Amino acid sequence: MRSKAVSDYAAKFKNNPGKTTHKDKANSKTLQSLTDSTKSFFANFSWKFKPNKHSKSRNKKVAKDTLAENYESNISSISNKGSRFLVNFFKFIGLIISLPFVLLGKASLKFLQRIVSREKIFEVAVCTIFVVIVFRFAQIQIVTSSQNGGVKPNESKTTQQILPSKRGQILINNFEKGKENISLTSTVPTFNIWFDPSSLKDQIDPKKDFTTLENITERLSGSLNIPYQSLYDTLKTEVSRPASEIKKYVVLQKYVSQELKKAVEYLRNPPQNNIDKNVFVVPYSTWLGVENVDMRLYPENTLLANTIGYVAKYPVSRSELASSESQCLDVALNNEKRGTSIDQYTIGYYGLEQKYCKELGGLNGKKLYNKDKGLATDDQAKVVDGYNIHLTVDINLQKKAEEVLQNAMKKNTSPLGPPANGSVTIMDAKSGKIVALASNPTFNPNDTNFNSSASDTYSSPLRNVSTGLNYEVGSVMKPLTIAAALNEYKAGNKDKDGNRLGVPSDWKGGNYPIEGKPYPEKDYTKYIKNADGYPYDTPQSLSNILRDSINTGIADIVPTIGNKVLQDYITNKYRFGTVTAISLPGDSNGNLGQVKKDQNLSCDICYANYGFGQGFQI
Repeated sequence: MRSKAVSDYAAKFKNNPGKTTHKDKANSKTLQSLTDSTKSFFANFSWKFKPNKHSKSRNKKVAKDTLAENYESNISSISNKGSRFLVNFFKFIGLIISLPFVLLGKASLKFLQRIVSREKIFEVAVCTIFVVIVFRFAQIQIVTSSQNGGVKPNESKTTQQILPSKRGQILINNFEKGKENISLTSTVPTFNIWFDPSSLKDQIDPKKDFTTLENITERLSGSLNIPYQSLYDTLKTEVSRPASEIKKYVVLQKYVSQELKKAVEYLRNPPQNNIDKNVFVVPYSTWLGVENVDMRLYPENTLLANTIGYVAKYPVSRSELASSESQCLDVALNNEKRGTSIDQYTIGYYGLEQKYCKELGGLNGKKLYNKDKGLATDDQAKVVDGYNIHLTVDINLQKKAEEVLQNAMKKNTSPLGPPANGSVTIMDAKSGKIVALASNPTFNPNDTNFNSSASDTYSSPLRNVSTGLNYEVGSVMKPLTIAAALNEYKAGNKDKDGNRLGVPSDWKGGNYPIEGKPYPEKDYTKYIKNADGYPYDTPQSLSNILRDSINTGIADIVPTIGNKVLQDYITNKYRFGTVTAISLPGDSNGNLGQVKKDQNLSCDICYANYGFGQGFQI
């Protein structure tokens, strides 16, 4: 039965459906409220009948499980209603409790906005977040340290891999084509096989056949083509060391091919048998590794070989390096400081490969891996590759100089054999740059199957004749003696008697008979003669003296500057007797013993010989 308000509203709407008044709207709200209440009442009200044990059921096939489900559903419904009541009750209590704090927070915010700018509030918030983050990191660090505090260094669950550095290249120029980076060296990638004895020791289990040292040696020996007994002795020795001495890196085989590398990679990560699920092939990845290494090659073979030197094909140990007294020892010391030493060092012999071994070699790097997670730790060093060296030498001039020198050696070969050695040095007169430096005999740095001690011999192919062999300078000294005389004259220098030193550019002299210029001694007379024995009846100009290489002309010039002045030019101003700026290994600084002796200053014929390059070596 509908209520009176509902009936009146329905009749009115039926008579006038197009118009709605304020009163109608109010009645509409009332109607909607009553409707919702009615729906809610019937939705929540449930008619329940208790079955009479004397009555008969209409459906006698009701399953017991259906009754159980209905029972559980009813219990669940009652439980859910109770839970919802408790949840709502506690929400209400929480709202009442939190209301004062909310009001207090709003009041505090308004107060802060009055006295503090928004920027300050933002800064305080950021600082607070930063402090919380720092505190959390510190907490994590402390917890981690406490967890690892009882782990000894030798019991660490990490393994390290040494990352070899790349050796720098030696470059020259090609002025003809405008190129500046022509490499006289190159590197070929090869591989070294290494293992971690400490990790291998953890994997060996004598109770299991497939993880015994014998089984591991058998599998590894066939893959690396290493005799079984030799490999077994190596593995046994390394894993049997005390915990304080056991290593984490030992090279098993050097410079292996791509095929052997693949064989080792198979052992490190073997494919499992999908047919027989019970067979598991143990991987060696936790202790066996492959590293990339570079082999030094020289694509131009003998070109500039005496200046470049060579790199030994196989690395040497730390003890061998120390005994060689090589500059490469600095590389070993630096790697030891960084913890990247592998006890195998590339060593350069002679020339630039030895002199700049530290700069070319670079520094090894390392990575530490967690054995359980396989992740790199923070304790690692980056690889520092070696520097490239750029020379002033031109490839075309160098090839031409070596060709001319080789032909000269053949041309001057006598029945007794070829000349012991020879050299050609070409320098840019304007800049002083060395553009060619040829030496003979020479060698091919790609083929180093010879005795390195042979460099001590006078005609060794390893010796750089241009820088490492003393020789009497000869007539090359004549232009320097004339230059000293011209310089002294132009400078206006005078001797102790007030006489002007040196000669002017138009000076002439050196006219002597075939016997040469005389130098009287107590009992006999010595002479300075010309090499060709040719007499000069008339005074010769400076240009003629240089052109015809006239010894007697130089003998006349030396007294114009005096022995003491010429001694100063040879030993100080021309810097003979000092190591060159190139300063390659094995360089010689000459022999000026006779020139430096002050008792020889009174020997005029001695200084006449010094004036045209005889009597001392550079």
